[in-house]
Amino acid sequence: MSTLGLNIYIEANTSKGKSVQIKNINYMFRFILSKQKMSEALKSIKLTQVNFNLYSEKFMGGINNVFSSRNSLNNNLLPEMPVVIHIGLDKLYENPYNENIDNWNMRFLKILTSRSISYTKKLAGNYEDLKEVSRLMKEYSEDTSNLIYYAKEAMDESIRKTDLKFAKEEGIDKGFSLGEKKEAKRMES
Repeated sequence: MSTLGLNIYIEANTSKGKSVQIKNINYMFRFILSKQKMSEALKSIKLTQVNFNLYSEKFMGGINNVFSSRNSLNNNLLPEMPVVIHIGLDKLYENPYNENIDNWNMRFLKILTSRSISYTKKLAGNYEDLKEVSRLMKEYSEDTSNLIYYAKEAMDESIRKTDLKFAKEEGIDKGFSLGEKKEAKRMES
């Protein structure tokens, strides 16, 4: 989606892990690169990636989390860098203060987490705009040309391998840490 020179890239994540984050980053920069033309001056591409996450990650605080590239010394924004917004949809059901969100917003956000067309239609209720969202989602899910970014089986395998790699690294780090603690206790006595 593009409006007033700002590109908004929307991603729906139904699983979590470092591999999902890497996939999202790859899509974001692939989008930016797709807007460049060889042998022409490089263009500044303003991009905001909105990730609707069914499950929150450790780095997320609340429902809405905005990330940008900043200088760690003076907190200045790095110009021309994309912004990533993570929306933790699971937080909708955990926090009692969310009960005050009006009916339309709750229905809309629940539509984003829906896993079936019939439930999406039910959530749309009598709201004409939500019926349109439901129709567009059904149409989009049936359009195989939307799968141009990756072959699902190949991406699933890449995600599985990435998750295994990170799990192994975390296990080794934890093992070293536990070993160091045991050695420190042994030396204290």
